[in-house]
Amino acid sequence: MELILDSREDKSLAQLCSYLNSPIRRVIYRNGNGWLEQVLSCIGLSSLVEEYESYFNPNTFNRGYTNENDFFNTELGMMKLCNKIKSEKELLNEFLNEIFRRLDEIEDSSLLNQIQNCLELLGYALQIENTDMGDRYSLQYLSSGEVERQSDMSVMRQELNSEYTEVLRHYNEALETYSNGNFKSCIDNCRTAYEKVFSKLDTENSDYLKGILIATDEKIIQDGAELKSKKKIFKYWLDNNKGANRYRIMATLYSGMSGLGAHGEDNPSQEDALMILRMTEDVFLWLIQKNRI
Repeated sequence: MELILDSREDKSLAQLCSYLNSPIRRVIYRNGNGWLEQVLSCIGLSSLVEEYESYFNPNTFNRGYTNENDFFNTELGMMKLCNKIKSEKELLNEFLNEIFRRLDEIEDSSLLNQIQNCLELLGYALQIENTDMGDRYSLQYLSSGEVERQSDMSVMRQELNSEYTEVLRHYNEALETYSNGNFKSCIDNCRTAYEKVFSKLDTENSDYLKGILIATDEKIIQDGAELKSKKKIFKYWLDNNKGANRYRIMATLYSGMSGLGAHGEDNPSQEDALMILRMTEDVFLWLIQKNRI
């Protein structure tokens, strides 16, 4: 049986639902039954209330008696609701925004960091407003075109899953370590995935640098001979300030991954890890669009 891996968005969304479990429960216990109806009505999805409200109601009522609701499970309810509407990205954005708008202040800094990490992988930035009543939350897209990017990521995963399953495994681990706040491991996994993609393109020696040159199909001729080593290509560029632009970008990116990750030249920040993760994805998308993988 073929193993089918969840997409980056599905995995990050499930983790987000898990992290939001406690904050949502706290608000529901304060407000009681009917909280979900208020949320869904505000975004025009009151038709879904009956199907999902049992997951968000802590109590049931029978002949004047109040009983605990055995189906009360906000994490599962959030996952089911998000999976129901996730194909409509703008609607998912409205739903999550409405959820965050109603949360109390999240005092656990570790939990807040985990939530922020998941949101960034989904393409959101968590906005925190300090008020006299405590922190208030809202979401905004990290960049324009984020909805289209998520669609591109799904295509990328499908392509990697067909021929580059080991690369996809390291990419998934990069996402996992990022969401857990282990930014060096995230960069290490990006570096490994990056190296394995290009190594496979060099069918003779599995040399990732030669794989990059094959992918870019760039040629530098000097004194009648084609330059193929990184050292000679970069020296040619230093002497002439031109040549092999794509090769230099991709080879330098790998060196930067090594310095921030495996070689430990610097202590990478969250912003470093997110930058490397996005750049790795962009290179993979470039390879797919150029039919290199």
